[in-house]
Amino acid sequence: VINKWDLAKDHITTGQLDEYLVKTVPQLDYAPVVFTTASENHNVDAAIDVAWSLHKQAGIRLGTGQLNAALTEGVREDGGAAKRGARSPKVYFATQVAVQPPTIVLFCNDPRAISPQYQRHLLRVFRDELEFGEVPIKLYLRRREHNDTRDEMAAKQQG
Repeated sequence: VINKWDLAKDHITTGQLDEYLVKTVPQLDYAPVVFTTASENHNVDAAIDVAWSLHKQAGIRLGTGQLNAALTEGVREDGGAAKRGARSPKVYFATQVAVQPPTIVLFCNDPRAISPQYQRHLLRVFRDELEFGEVPIKLYLRRREHNDTRDEMAAKQQG
């Protein structure tokens, strides 16, 4: 929420401020922005509506099937997952383990091999393809346990 907009609107446009925010804090480019003047009650209701919407998004729990469909799309879009010098990473499946914020665990062959850039790519895909478009998502990488039969099933679906 950008408050005191009445004092700034003669010097900068909302588009310019949006552009500045994307450049300054690019990791929050998915977050909605509301311009308010609280003393005049301007856009305060809009800010509350956005807050409720974010609360609702953060509370969504998705099935493993939905997550894995988005994961498959993300893996197909970008194959540059590996860190330099690391072995080729394989992501077997994703599962949501918590809400508020949505928390997703990716089961893979080597968590250290998946670059931060590739993690950001997958988070972007999850935001674009799923119902978490405007909220932070926690992402954890976990090495697959060889006795987990879900891994083999998911790998067959992806392969």
